[in-house]
Amino acid sequence: MGRVAHDVHRIGANTAMRMPEAILETVEALLGRAERRDDPAELERVLTDGYAVALDLERERAALGRDLDRLRERLAVLRRRHSAAVRATAEG
Repeated sequence: MGRVAHDVHRIGANTAMRMPEAILETVEALLGRAERRDDPAELERVLTDGYAVALDLERERAALGRDLDRLRERLAVLRRRHSAAVRATAEG
């Protein structure tokens, strides 16, 4: 097992899912070395961890999108209430 694989194995899948930079650095290191040094098992582990990170990021992106949509809707309601309050103050 190469040094890169040791790093990924040491990081662990759960930690790697919270560390997209770490898995990206590992992928870049693997891509930067000679193909003749490729170990299929090492590449498979990194691919598995990489896809796990990608799926986790996709879930986060979807959740953030839902949060953003809800916040925009609530801010639109608050903006209308603010406008009504400003009008009421000006009239009254």
